[in-house]
Amino acid sequence: MEFSISQMAQMHGLTRQTLIYYDKIGLFHPARVNENGMRYYTAEQMPFLREICMLRGLDMSLKDIQDLLQSNDKERKMEILKGHLTHVESMQKQLQLREHILKH
Repeated sequence: MEFSISQMAQMHGLTRQTLIYYDKIGLFHPARVNENGMRYYTAEQMPFLREICMLRGLDMSLKDIQDLLQSNDKERKMEILKGHLTHVESMQKQLQLREHILKH
């Protein structure tokens, strides 16, 4: 079963432009592009796009997502995830400081 770019975007809470951008940067390509340039995706691609969406939801950069998903090296993947965890922990400390300042 194939889905148009609009259908795929809607199912994942994205815009068509986001999917076009993901294709442009090599993060997520359509399964097929017809002679008119229309992009089509398959159901088999959905778990991969859901993973991208989940990682973006964690505020991970597109570069890190691309590195993570394209790496076959388990240690490299752990390095990327640990780096993002450190970033999140730093952001959390900054937010706690801001909260403390606002409360007092």
